[in-house]
Amino acid sequence: MQQLLTAKDVAGLLQCSVPLVYKMTTDGRLACIRIPCPGTGTSKPRSLKRFRPSDVQSLIDDHLTITEQVK
Repeated sequence: MQQLLTAKDVAGLLQCSVPLVYKMTTDGRLACIRIPCPGTGTSKPRSLKRFRPSDVQSLIDDHLTITEQVK
């Protein structure tokens, strides 16, 4: 089984903020696994977001490809 990363782990790898990691998932730039999380007192369903290392690597590879094309 592949170990999943937290948003904090991804932020550390990419050297960016945790909110940016969440924004990239919302924008569809970074794939994530949403794990339903039970909660009470909220009308919005809550979930944990976890990331596969291969998805983070794909984001990095895609960015490198774009950078190389600009040069």
